[in-house]
Amino acid sequence: MQRHITLMIVIDEPLYRDGLAALLAGGTHDVRCVAARTPAHALALLRADSTPHWLVAHHELAGGLTKLSWLQQIGVEWPTIQRVLLTAVEDPALAQWCRCNGLAGYFCKTMEPERWLHALDAVRHGGRYFVESGAQDSSGQYRATAPLNERQITVLQLVSVGYGNRQIAEKLHLTERTVKYHLSETYQRLASSSRTEAVAKAAALGLIRLQNRLVSDL
Repeated sequence: MQRHITLMIVIDEPLYRDGLAALLAGGTHDVRCVAARTPAHALALLRADSTPHWLVAHHELAGGLTKLSWLQQIGVEWPTIQRVLLTAVEDPALAQWCRCNGLAGYFCKTMEPERWLHALDAVRHGGRYFVESGAQDSSGQYRATAPLNERQITVLQLVSVGYGNRQIAEKLHLTERTVKYHLSETYQRLASSSRTEAVAKAAALGLIRLQNRLVSDL
């Protein structure tokens, strides 16, 4: 006899939530789904009921990359739960956040039904499944790549302690134009519109360390 697996789905769209539950019930008959509308609702259910084996949560419920602390909290209080983040678009920064915080998966809402079942089957057997621009590892699983390269991280670390473009160029023996190029690429990869936002997102991902200095907007 197969052991039943409990999956908590934290999504505020009833149609999508019910459709996902139906898909999983039809594809893997030993899955029992529990629905939650918000992070607060999910936490209340966890404290009142038995612990689910998996938890799939929609990214937008948490308000963005810098407000995913409730998923971190679940990892601390219920370390046996396999957490998966669901998003509408593939985002390298989000994928990296998931990896840095021990999540078992990063799924996209546009995945085909067969891929959903394959991804959750990987997670339920102790694996990890990350959707990231179609990149696959040797086992055929989708993986995430780091959102920033080493040079971009170095530049952003200097930005975080208050260095302007000219100072960064002098310190790294680069031209100001090259520094601006690295920052432009960084903004794009982190989906940021300013130095301050890029620094905040990079810090949330664990890519840089913040110190007690104001960020320069020069």
